[in-house]
Amino acid sequence: MKKKFAIGLLLGIFLVSFALVGSARAIALGGGGGTTITMDSFVGTTLLMGDKVLGGIAASVGYVGTATPITLSNFTLTTFPTPANNPGFIMTSMPLAVVALGSQDLTMSFVVATLPTSGMLIDDVSVSMVGGVIPGVTGGPPTLASATIEENVYTANPILGGTLLGSISIGATGTSSVLSGSISFAPVSSIFVIKDISVNGDGINGGAANISQVIQQFSQVPVPVPPSVLFFAPGLLGLVGLRKRFFG
Repeated sequence: MKKKFAIGLLLGIFLVSFALVGSARAIALGGGGGTTITMDSFVGTTLLMGDKVLGGIAASVGYVGTATPITLSNFTLTTFPTPANNPGFIMTSMPLAVVALGSQDLTMSFVVATLPTSGMLIDDVSVSMVGGVIPGVTGGPPTLASATIEENVYTANPILGGTLLGSISIGATGTSSVLSGSISFAPVSSIFVIKDISVNGDGINGGAANISQVIQQFSQVPVPVPPSVLFFAPGLLGLVGLRKRFFG
């Protein structure tokens, strides 16, 4: 009877963890390993990244000017569970590249939550990119082309009252290049992320821009033990000792 209760309890905890991200369906959870999927298939799904759940995905794309038309199927996402203290995903794009007066844009939002059974919390988010800008005519004015990633991290969907934990802004322009960034915050069990990835060409001064890869990671720390538990434990052990002495 106790064995059945324990199995039922663990199963209940596992199912509740998926409810945290509000996903409509779960796919490709095989053994907690990495999974590769195109973005159009990923919207509305749930994936595991080690002891974290990635889901609640919403995404859209846009393109203007001379940019090559893109769809969500042009983006591929691969999760990775290791290192265990900093799992995440890699997103590749074909093509996220523009020249002249074109621009392309991917906006997306998602939820990352730790499994209740993991005993871990999220305390850091980092993002890096592979890409940049190609200058225009040598000796001319700096190109206005740009390849950027803007990211806001919240405790929950801001429309539902989530508060901002921090923002990351990275990218390359004609005069600067910062291709990675991170933020740290007080440990939480789940986060809501809004991300905007864009490339813009410069047909006036010349210059092209591209982003071929985006790497996103979520570091973690153990759930802190309340001080009251630290004081309670020695007392409990003492009571056990007294019981054995007088009744053992």
